[in-house]
Amino acid sequence: MVGIDPGEGPEVLRAYASSNGYPWKVAQRNPELLERYRVTSTSTKYVVGKDGIIVYTASYGVGDVNSWRQLFERLAAAG
Repeated sequence: MVGIDPGEGPEVLRAYASSNGYPWKVAQRNPELLERYRVTSTSTKYVVGKDGIIVYTASYGVGDVNSWRQLFERLAAAG
């Protein structure tokens, strides 16, 4: 998973992710990527399986750290 923030620099993003225990990578926004995945809000979430297929979507306010960990654990167990 990659977290993308539209306004913060990479150091701020990495520090935020680390302080919140996020295990995924973070990145600065890329307008082409946002358009490609039809991101419509500042907190659009996609989980892409290892085959490149989107297996989960959510938007603002959905999911906390524990629910994301459970999702990733289920996906990892499924292979």
